[in-house]
Amino acid sequence: MVVLEPNGSSSAKALKSQNHDNGPGPAPPKPPPYGHPGGTYPVEVRPGNPNVRPYPVAEAYPPNGHRRSPGMRSLVSAIGWSRDHSGGGWNGGYPIPEGVSLERCLEPAQWDNAFSPNLLSLVGDSYAANQSAQDSQMLPLSPYPFASKASFELPISSDSLYLLSRGAYASGRVDILTSTAQKQDSAAVHVTVRYYHQEVRDLVKLCKISRRFGDRGVGIFTPRYIGRGNPGNQLYFETLIVFPQSTRRHSPLRIKNLETDVHNTFHQVHEIAEHVVFSDISLTGSNSHISAADLAADVASVQTSNGAILGTFNASKELSLVTSNGLVKVDVHLDNGSSGTPSKLHIKTSNAPLEANISLYASTSGVKSQYPQYKVDTLTSNNKLEVDFQKSPADSTLYYDGYTSNGPTNVQLHAAYQGSFKVSTSNSWGSPELRVREHVPDPSGRGRKREVEHSTLYKGVLTGSVKWVDDEKEDKRLEKASPTDSQFRSITLNSSRMTQCAPPPPCDLDKVYYWDFITFSVENRLFRVPKYRLVSDSEHFASKYALDASGDSGSEHEYTSVENPQLNAVKLDDVSADEFQSFLKAVYPMVIQGELELSEDEWLSVLKLSTKWFFNGLRKMAIERLEHFNLNSIEKVQLGKEHFVEEWLLAGYRELAMRYEPITVEEALMIGLQEAIQLNPIREQWIRQDQFQVLTETFINQSVQDTFVDNFNLIQNTQSQYQTAEEKEEAARVLEERLTEQERIAECEAESERLRTMEVEEEKKLADLMQELEKQREKLEALRPATNSPKLDVCISPRSSFDIRVCVFPLAYGLV
Repeated sequence: MVVLEPNGSSSAKALKSQNHDNGPGPAPPKPPPYGHPGGTYPVEVRPGNPNVRPYPVAEAYPPNGHRRSPGMRSLVSAIGWSRDHSGGGWNGGYPIPEGVSLERCLEPAQWDNAFSPNLLSLVGDSYAANQSAQDSQMLPLSPYPFASKASFELPISSDSLYLLSRGAYASGRVDILTSTAQKQDSAAVHVTVRYYHQEVRDLVKLCKISRRFGDRGVGIFTPRYIGRGNPGNQLYFETLIVFPQSTRRHSPLRIKNLETDVHNTFHQVHEIAEHVVFSDISLTGSNSHISAADLAADVASVQTSNGAILGTFNASKELSLVTSNGLVKVDVHLDNGSSGTPSKLHIKTSNAPLEANISLYASTSGVKSQYPQYKVDTLTSNNKLEVDFQKSPADSTLYYDGYTSNGPTNVQLHAAYQGSFKVSTSNSWGSPELRVREHVPDPSGRGRKREVEHSTLYKGVLTGSVKWVDDEKEDKRLEKASPTDSQFRSITLNSSRMTQCAPPPPCDLDKVYYWDFITFSVENRLFRVPKYRLVSDSEHFASKYALDASGDSGSEHEYTSVENPQLNAVKLDDVSADEFQSFLKAVYPMVIQGELELSEDEWLSVLKLSTKWFFNGLRKMAIERLEHFNLNSIEKVQLGKEHFVEEWLLAGYRELAMRYEPITVEEALMIGLQEAIQLNPIREQWIRQDQFQVLTETFINQSVQDTFVDNFNLIQNTQSQYQTAEEKEEAARVLEERLTEQERIAECEAESERLRTMEVEEEKKLADLMQELEKQREKLEALRPATNSPKLDVCISPRSSFDIRVCVFPLAYGLV
């Protein structure tokens, strides 16, 4: 069903009130005991506030009430480990993702063992005090008798802040909020772990981590687990991320990027939109809800599974809300500025209802767009779809696509909408229904009249259009409107997917030279290039911008409107148009013969973007070409650190250490004052060397590497990500040869051991045989008469350790 304009008693208002009247959202379910039918973690999600009992008072669970002596703890621990893990258990490995560096990890003795009934009490201000009573009701049921906590401070000036958890028992909840007690230049991360046994808690790695220069984060790692479980080994992590509140009125604090990637964890974002705005935020969880009381960002991505997404979300560029097997019930405020690029909203779930109130704005800050553009799609399956466009600016452009299956669809369009629409269903028991409210005032205030035309093409398909006109002249103006006018808007609703066999193509498409093109928008400049090189040369780039290798891509970026080419163009916000042009010159060279000739600045742009997007072959070529431009030592240090080129970084440090001219103030500022100071002792050694102490270049290299070990370690940790396909194949071949050589050596050692064993066994047999012959000889000697009779001779002549020759000369014996 499509409603072109909601009435005053629209159910959408009730939907919005339901999102806020029940507090910030339901609490996550408590992890069931291991071995429970259905798996380790809960799969079924039941919306609504669960009935939870309050936390036990601290006196009832004294932290030291069950502590044994160290000797007894060691004995009990050893017995328990032998019992619980005899058939599989902790394997000693931690699933730390590639590219993540552990800077500092908490030692077991550094945990604060004070029991904390409510983690929000750590904030220590009036906001937390007011929220404590309400939020404590949402804390999960906690049977854990012990709790330990630790805290980290991360600079808010970082390029990216992130929280990461991995491992068998890394489950819990994350709260994101602000506090006046928090320092203005940092964000606090408070982690409380609840547990039964200290021995299990001591296995947790709680670390300060980094990925690249300018990134800071906290990682929670528990070991992998294989085999049967013990309920007493469970852990539950409560993490609090606290940002400072802005001291300037009506000017919220801006955070560049916040990422969470925590499995089996519930997210709760408190009312922070008034105090904090994120340029980019990504919240990723699984098997639990993500709830936001009020979240504001330019670009936001929220993703979970087997859990609901609830709350209020504000975005100015792009918002993605994705879950599965979970309810989506949200209020969305989507702004569009003056860039000419549509603001995008993507909501998706499955096997659950999707209910969304959507408000579209020209802009809530900055310069308003004359023709705002929006692209919205909502998708679910096996359940209902309810979407209400509560606000929309006049003369705006809306592209909307809604889909569900095996469930009803109810979409209410704002009165400002004009353009075409299409509604279809494949269910034989129902047909699309259009409801139009009469005598609706013109949202633009120009006194126009709305005209609605619709028709049924065939059963299950309804099409039509909406126009705002006041006379014949206005009607003609709409027919000849520019591409930015609102009449080019369209809406498509599918209550079920229609399956249809496509006719055979008129001719075959060549697999190599039938190219699919893609359009990029960079600083209001459009680039249209073949997609194949971008997909084949970097899996990271293809994944980041939803590209695939086929010509029949399912991505939203496949086709570009001729009337409005910016509509489906891939927006690249973090690069300049000139840099991207230089990059494309290297990806799609215009020369047929000879080498590609680019300037130094162009090759630097190629290096920057190929490193950023992991075009490793192109990155290697850029490094080789830039070496011909005779980079100075300062440039080598800067570029080596920025683009992870170890050879340049080492050469730059070495040249600065071995030159006789001092490092100037300008150079020190360029490489960093601390590094300039650290280079001075090495320079002094080089300058003061004499005939009795001659320093070599190798010595200087080693001194530089020892002094700047953190910089070199960071680069070495990332080198595997920048290997070309040939380098990866060569590394795999060397590893295979090494393994083959080790296997051959092991086989030779096994064969040698077998021969040694056979030799020992044969020598033992020989000794036993000689002993037996000696006994026989003694017996024969005893039977010989006292008279001089011929002697019985036995000769033993072994020719080898495996050959025995026995010579016996039998004689006649007389019987007495």
